[in-house]
Amino acid sequence: MIYLILLVYVLSELFDSQMDTIKFEPQNAWFQNKWYLKADMKITKSKIINWVMKVPLSFLCNGWHFLKGLRIITIDIITAILIQQDIHINFILIVLGLYVVHGIVWQTFYGYK
Repeated sequence: MIYLILLVYVLSELFDSQMDTIKFEPQNAWFQNKWYLKADMKITKSKIINWVMKVPLSFLCNGWHFLKGLRIITIDIITAILIQQDIHINFILIVLGLYVVHGIVWQTFYGYK
């Protein structure tokens, strides 16, 4: 079990390093395409579609947000492995629940003064 946790943690840090690469050294990023390196979150002129893409589906906007979503999921997987040892709840439900909680907390306090 500890090896699985370490492997997932290493993946988490790999995603984090690629996020910094996209932000600070895009010429060294894994992929050199428009979607992966795009910094703009605006998708269309439609306010509804932009909201959907910025809030529940933000990980589809660009490579940085996709890697951020993967990083959150890897941390949730580690947490779920540790929780599941004590509480016998479906592993997938724990990971999805933690991801939703992260999104709610982030959306609530993002830009909060």
